[in-house]
Amino acid sequence: MDEQVVKMYNLSMEQIVIGCVLKGGNKLFEEVIGILDEKDFYKTDHQRYWNILQNMYGKRIPIDLVTVVEYITKFGPQFDGAVTYIMHCINAVPTTANLHYYVKIVKNCSYKRAVLFEIGKFKTDNIDIQKLVEDIVSIPKYEEVKEKTNKEVMLETIEDANKGMDFRFPENFDDINNIIGGLDRGDLVIIGGYPSNGKSSLMTELIVGFSNLGYKVLVTTLEMSPKANMRRLEANMNKINTMKFRTNSLTELDTEKIKATIPIVNDVWGYNCTRAYTIADIIRVTNKFEPDILFIDYLQNISEPHEELRLYEKATKHTLQIQQFTKEKNIVTFLLSQFHRPVEGQIHRPHNSDLRDSGAIEERADIIFLIYWERKLRMESLYRVDGDAPEYMEVNITKSKDGATGGLNYNFYPEYHRWVRPGGDDKEPIIYKRAKEVSGEYYKQKKEEEKIASELPF
Repeated sequence: MDEQVVKMYNLSMEQIVIGCVLKGGNKLFEEVIGILDEKDFYKTDHQRYWNILQNMYGKRIPIDLVTVVEYITKFGPQFDGAVTYIMHCINAVPTTANLHYYVKIVKNCSYKRAVLFEIGKFKTDNIDIQKLVEDIVSIPKYEEVKEKTNKEVMLETIEDANKGMDFRFPENFDDINNIIGGLDRGDLVIIGGYPSNGKSSLMTELIVGFSNLGYKVLVTTLEMSPKANMRRLEANMNKINTMKFRTNSLTELDTEKIKATIPIVNDVWGYNCTRAYTIADIIRVTNKFEPDILFIDYLQNISEPHEELRLYEKATKHTLQIQQFTKEKNIVTFLLSQFHRPVEGQIHRPHNSDLRDSGAIEERADIIFLIYWERKLRMESLYRVDGDAPEYMEVNITKSKDGATGGLNYNFYPEYHRWVRPGGDDKEPIIYKRAKEVSGEYYKQKKEEEKIASELPF
């Protein structure tokens, strides 16, 4: 066997990792889910066993020797000898306490094989050298978190308190700063909302605000094109109804306004928007543009090209990967995520549990914003024109790393993707009222009018 290939794997460590999970069960598996997947194992049998553990975890089946044996016996003779081999993996474990060290060795071997694979493609497929570099850089690399002494951590808290947070929200979101103080590099922020309920519009307002503050902003979109995102920015900055771009209705004044903002967006801002379909794509463009703030629109659309994962497993893996490279790149990441579409008659103010596959998302997030546009949810179709009063939109901060939470409301102009603090707007927002509330107000008003009429002298 080629000596170079031999150095690219460690079968003993692969056995020990599988053995650790078999001994430690779901608790230990949860420590490495999202870090390891079956392609990190070199031996085919190890890939198959790891895939079984992933499937059992996804089906909420407890992981131990008995349940694994019971599970694999369903597959017939293809797993003959599996029980003996599983026992061999368990007996190979010196101690489960060193699981992360064993995982590091397996991941390092996997990384080397992935690099070698990309170099092989470069030689055989004649790909561009720049593409080779980008592909290699985008390969996730396992890095242990360096433990700091208590003294170092305590001195850092004093330094942070003196300098304040790394980022503060734009002026129209200053109420958020009053609740959570701002953002630190390495923060993962979730923006959760129902489908077509304002997530991307909030992203648009934040992009404009952060860009105007001089931060480099990158948007990786899996839903809208860079052109569609630019239309939203133009609508926001110039107060132009977004539908004008789609109906060939831009006026000369609209066109002049847009042209006047070109130098700002092109030369002053550090803004970029690009398509990204996989975690590797997101890492590659993040390395290329080196943003301060990254927006990912949105989690459930990120694809997993190399393996078939259930929605829960995929979301868990991707959220962990995003959390890891956010801290590694020392940036702030806003990750958009969708709630389950509400069942008719069960629309409610959202909670963290409404996030799709919320277990992994809630656990990894430093901050969670849940937005709630009740009128749109209940009426589904809203027709708005220029000059309409704003919509009533709620932003609920349901998690922050220091524990401060709270609810805020904004005046929202969906046609311009604009969010305005109530105190900064002279218009009253439109609040959804149920039929019984409306009819109650109607009859109350009618009674008052009749009373006044009866008291008149004529």
